[in-house]
Formats: sequence, structure tokens, C-alpha cells
Amino acid sequence: ENMPSKTYPLLMGKNMIGRKAALGIPFIEVDNDAYVSRVHAVIEVVSTQPLVAALYDDATHNGGKESKNGTYVNGNAKRITQKILLKNNDTIQIGMTKLTFKLPTDNVAKIVKEVEESDYMKTVVIDIF
Repeated sequence: ENMPSKTYPLLMGKNMIGRKAALGIPFIEVDNDAYVSRVHAVIEVVSTQPLVAALYDDATHNGGKESKNGTYVNGNAKRITQKILLKNNDTIQIGMTKLTFKLPTDNVAKIVKEVEESDYMKTVVIDIF
């Protein structure tokens, strides 16, 4: 919230989300959010044809422990406890940061503009390449 929009490419395999980027691992770094764990959640791109991406927040996938403050999808008040398959326009809440999962159906500039004009102002945008 209250941060400029950013885009992040997702690579095949595990893409970590958190405060501290790990060297050599695709990482979506969310700084300036005290409620985000070092490794908060993982988005795993399982397939590109068709595109399948899963969201995890558990000890098995997060390097030994689940996030302290939880990961929430689409405004649900209950934190995720198992793998969630992501769909276009799903929102992911970690700490005070909202991320919007967008499939690459348009160019990135158009996607960012669409997200900025939505109810999720100042949202981080994740783009898959």
C-alpha cells in the first residue's frame, strides 16, 4: 500500500516472495513492509503451456517455516495453509502489501495501468514471462 506499482517476472520453478532476496533464486523482494517475513511465500510456475502457477506459504516450500503473518488470497480472512493454484486477477496479500497475479495477455504497461485504476491501488503486479 502507498507504494508505486512494480512488475516482477516469474520464472519457471520456485519464485520466492519476502524481505531478503536469496542469491541465485528468483525473488520478489518486498521491502518497507515490517509484516513480511524474510521468505514469506513461494509462487511456483509448474507449467507454461498451459500456464499453471501455485502459491505456497508452508514450511516445506518456504525454507523451513511458514510466514509469521500469513498469506491471504482474494481478500479471504483465512490464511492459506495449503497449495493454491493461481488464476488471472487473483490478489495475494502479504503483510500490508497486495500483489495482483496477471496473465500476460496484454503488454505490461497496459496491465499496470489496469491495476492502478482498480480497487487495489498501489499494488505490486506480478507478470509471467
